[in-house]
Amino acid sequence: MDLSYLSESENHGDCNLLNHNNIYSMMKEELREDFSAFKPLTNIWWLAHLTCNVHSMQREQCFDDPRLTEMSRTALYALERLKDNILRYSSTMQFLHDEVFNINQSDIIHGRWSNSIPASSLLNNISK
Repeated sequence: MDLSYLSESENHGDCNLLNHNNIYSMMKEELREDFSAFKPLTNIWWLAHLTCNVHSMQREQCFDDPRLTEMSRTALYALERLKDNILRYSSTMQFLHDEVFNINQSDIIHGRWSNSIPASSLLNNISK
Protein backbone atom coordinates (compact mmCIF):
# COMPACT_ATOMS: atom_id res chain seq x y z
CA MET A 1 0.00 0.00 0.00
CA ASP A 2 1.61 3.22 -1.19
CA LEU A 3 0.99 6.31 0.91
CA SER A 4 3.41 8.59 -0.90
CA TYR A 5 0.43 10.44 -2.34
CA LEU A 6 -0.12 11.88 1.14
CA SER A 7 3.18 13.72 0.79
CA GLU A 8 1.92 15.52 -2.30
CA SER A 9 -1.75 16.08 -1.55
CA GLU A 10 -3.82 18.51 0.45
CA ASN A 11 -4.01 15.83 3.13
CA HIS A 12 -0.24 15.84 3.48
CA GLY A 13 0.62 14.83 7.01
CA ASP A 14 -3.04 14.81 7.99
CA CYS A 15 -3.08 13.18 11.40
CA ASN A 16 -6.71 12.17 10.95
CA LEU A 17 -5.62 9.86 8.14
CA LEU A 18 -2.79 8.55 10.31
CA ASN A 19 -4.83 7.71 13.39
CA HIS A 20 -4.28 4.46 15.24
CA ASN A 21 -7.17 2.58 13.62
CA ASN A 22 -6.19 3.59 10.09
CA ILE A 23 -2.54 2.70 10.65
CA TYR A 24 -3.52 -0.66 12.13
CA SER A 25 -5.81 -1.40 9.17
CA MET A 26 -3.15 -0.40 6.66
CA MET A 27 -0.54 -2.55 8.40
CA LYS A 28 -2.95 -5.47 8.60
CA GLU A 29 -3.60 -5.23 4.86
CA GLU A 30 0.08 -4.76 3.93
CA LEU A 31 1.18 -7.68 6.11
CA ARG A 32 -1.79 -9.81 5.02
CA GLU A 33 -2.66 -10.27 8.67
CA ASP A 34 0.72 -11.90 9.37
CA PHE A 35 2.08 -9.52 11.99
CA SER A 36 5.21 -11.62 12.37
CA ALA A 37 6.21 -10.64 8.81
CA PHE A 38 8.66 -7.80 8.32
CA LYS A 39 7.83 -4.99 5.92
CA PRO A 40 10.00 -1.87 6.37
CA LEU A 41 7.24 0.40 5.08
CA THR A 42 5.01 -0.42 8.06
CA ASN A 43 7.67 1.01 10.39
CA ILE A 44 7.51 4.28 8.46
CA TRP A 45 3.72 4.34 8.80
CA TRP A 46 4.00 3.81 12.54
CA LEU A 47 6.63 6.55 12.86
CA ALA A 48 4.38 8.88 10.84
CA HIS A 49 1.53 8.13 13.25
CA LEU A 50 3.72 8.79 16.31
CA THR A 51 5.16 11.94 14.77
CA CYS A 52 1.69 13.34 14.13
CA ASN A 53 0.69 12.66 17.73
CA VAL A 54 3.80 14.24 19.22
CA HIS A 55 3.54 17.21 16.84
CA SER A 56 -0.11 17.77 17.83
CA MET A 57 0.74 17.67 21.53
CA GLN A 58 3.69 20.04 21.05
CA ARG A 59 1.53 22.51 19.09
CA GLU A 60 -1.13 22.45 21.82
CA GLN A 61 1.51 23.22 24.44
CA CYS A 62 2.83 26.07 22.32
CA PHE A 63 -0.62 27.61 21.97
CA ASP A 64 -1.32 27.16 25.68
CA ASP A 65 1.92 28.89 26.68
CA PRO A 66 2.69 32.01 24.66
CA ARG A 67 6.12 32.21 26.32
CA LEU A 68 7.44 29.70 23.82
CA THR A 69 11.10 28.95 24.43
CA GLU A 70 13.67 28.72 21.66
CA MET A 71 14.00 25.02 22.39
CA SER A 72 10.24 24.53 21.99
CA ARG A 73 10.22 26.42 18.69
CA THR A 74 13.11 24.31 17.44
CA ALA A 75 11.37 21.10 18.51
CA LEU A 76 8.15 22.16 16.82
CA TYR A 77 10.00 23.04 13.61
CA ALA A 78 11.83 19.69 13.63
CA LEU A 79 8.57 17.81 14.19
CA GLU A 80 6.87 19.72 11.36
CA ARG A 81 9.75 18.91 9.02
CA LEU A 82 9.66 15.26 10.03
CA LYS A 83 5.88 15.09 9.68
CA ASP A 84 6.13 16.63 6.21
CA ASN A 85 8.86 14.29 4.97
CA ILE A 86 8.57 10.91 6.65
CA LEU A 87 6.06 9.36 4.25
CA ARG A 88 8.46 9.93 1.37
CA TYR A 89 10.64 7.11 2.66
CA SER A 90 10.14 3.40 2.14
CA SER A 91 12.07 2.28 5.23
CA THR A 92 13.37 3.61 8.52
CA MET A 93 16.92 2.84 7.37
CA GLN A 94 16.49 5.14 4.37
CA PHE A 95 14.95 7.79 6.62
CA LEU A 96 17.83 7.58 9.13
CA HIS A 97 20.45 7.82 6.41
CA ASP A 98 18.90 10.85 4.74
CA GLU A 99 17.40 12.80 7.63
CA VAL A 100 19.45 11.87 10.68
CA PHE A 101 22.92 10.88 9.49
CA ASN A 102 22.80 12.85 6.21
CA ILE A 103 24.45 10.06 4.23
CA ASN A 104 23.27 8.18 1.20
CA GLN A 105 23.65 4.65 -0.12
CA SER A 106 26.19 5.55 -2.83
CA ASP A 107 28.52 7.15 -0.26
CA ILE A 108 28.57 3.90 1.69
CA ILE A 109 29.06 1.75 -1.39
CA HIS A 110 31.97 3.88 -2.65
CA GLY A 111 33.58 4.17 0.80
CA ARG A 112 33.17 7.96 0.96
CA TRP A 113 31.53 7.85 4.36
CA SER A 114 33.70 7.35 7.40
CA ASN A 115 32.76 6.52 10.94
CA SER A 116 34.01 4.17 13.59
CA ILE A 117 31.88 1.49 11.92
CA PRO A 118 33.42 0.15 8.69
CA ALA A 119 31.34 0.87 5.57
CA SER A 120 31.32 -2.85 4.71
CA SER A 121 29.63 -3.58 8.04
CA LEU A 122 26.97 -0.94 7.38
CA LEU A 123 26.39 -2.27 3.89
CA ASN A 124 25.87 -5.78 5.26
CA ASN A 125 23.28 -4.47 7.73
CA ILE A 126 21.47 -2.49 5.04
CA SER A 127 21.06 -5.47 2.75
CA LYS A 128 19.38 -7.57 5.46
